Amino acid sequence: AGSIAVTGEGNSTQTNLQQGLCKAWAHTTQASSYVLDDSFNIASIADAGTGKTTININNDMASANYVVGGCCTQESVVIASVAAGSFEGRSIANDGSLADSTDFTISVHGDLA
Repeated sequence: AGSIAVTGEGNSTQTNLQQGLCKAWAHTTQASSYVLDDSFNIASIADAGTGKTTININNDMASANYVVGGCCTQESVVIASVAAGSFEGRSIANDGSLADSTDFTISVHGDLA
């Protein structure tokens, strides 16, 4: 449909609505069952090894230059192997090793193809 500008608080700035929307998100369980619990614009996930999840985006991003944010029940999330249609998320434990997480979540922001 087109670009939609939204006036912010105080009426002094505008935000482009399409640029600000989350383009994909997922809540997964890496530990034992490896399940895609809930998602938006995610085609599938795959077990890429201990603490590693390959996430396949349903409607690809315009390029590999998008932003992924995440959190998990371990210490941190690291994003690796980014492509327009997929990326790998890694769950890092407190000691720095890869470890499966019971709650592994991500959100994707950027331009769709």
